[in-house]
Amino acid sequence: MYEKHGWWFPDQDTHFAAMLTKNIKKGGGPVYQEPVRTKSLQFVKQRDVALDIGANIGYTALHMAKFCGPSGTVFAVEPSPKNVHILRKNIELNGLDNRVKVFPIAISSGVGKRKLFIADETNLNSFKETIHSRTSIEVLTSSIDDFFEENNVLILNIILTL
Repeated sequence: MYEKHGWWFPDQDTHFAAMLTKNIKKGGGPVYQEPVRTKSLQFVKQRDVALDIGANIGYTALHMAKFCGPSGTVFAVEPSPKNVHILRKNIELNGLDNRVKVFPIAISSGVGKRKLFIADETNLNSFKETIHSRTSIEVLTSSIDDFFEENNVLILNIILTL
C-alpha cells in the first residue's frame, strides 16, 4: 500500500493514482472522473445521509462526506476486505471518521453470502468471473431493505453506485 496525492492505494493498483497525477499535470486537482463526480455530487447537501454502494477505496464516499458536512453521514458499503482496509485508511487520513461509516458487506437481493471475484485493480472486482479475476472469496450480503432496518436508517437522501 502506498500514499499519493492524499490517498492510500494498494501496491498493484496503478490506474487510479495515474489518473489523479494526469489531472494534476493538466493544472487541475487530484480528481478522478471529474464529469461524473461533479454531476453526482451536485445532489449532496449539508446534513444529508448518503449511501455509497461499492465504496471501493473511498473516493466517492469521502467526497460525499465533505459535501454532507459535520452533521451528515455517509454509509460506505464495500465487500472486498482489501478495499475496506484502504477505505478505512483514507477515511482516517482525511479526518472523516465521524462522518463515514464503513460496512464490509455487499448489497444484493438478500441476506447471505456470495462469491466475489477479486482482481488486481480494486475497481475491477466483480460478482461475475472476468478476465481480470485472480481469485475469489465469499462475502456477506444484505438486501438494501435489511441494511436500512439493521442500521436504523430512517432517512436517506442520496444513493451512489459509481
